[in-house]
Amino acid sequence: MRRRASSTNAAQDCKAERAEDPDAFQATYGSEQSQGRNAFGKCVSTKARDEVEEDVTAFDNAAKECKTEREADADAFRETYGSEQSKGKNALGKCVSSKVKHTEDDDTTS
Repeated sequence: MRRRASSTNAAQDCKAERAEDPDAFQATYGSEQSQGRNAFGKCVSTKARDEVEEDVTAFDNAAKECKTEREADADAFRETYGSEQSKGKNALGKCVSSKVKHTEDDDTTS
């Protein structure tokens, strides 16, 4: 679902960019072989790829933060993030998930 939202936003961004200056848009994203007819698709794929790379970076950063937190105090970490049913075995995943969601929330409010 997140990826589809990224693609939609990328498409909307590209439409707006194309509307501002069609010639510059075609020059920036279109290839000579296609005479610029592929500019919109290239724009969307470029913007979507950039968003995916940002998501991966956010996930990697969250995982590192959680591992550091777990190494500092494993018992407190399990108590904070783990569930009773799993006896804390899911704590790392819950920690990463909570930090990534927090990052996404920050991005949408900016």
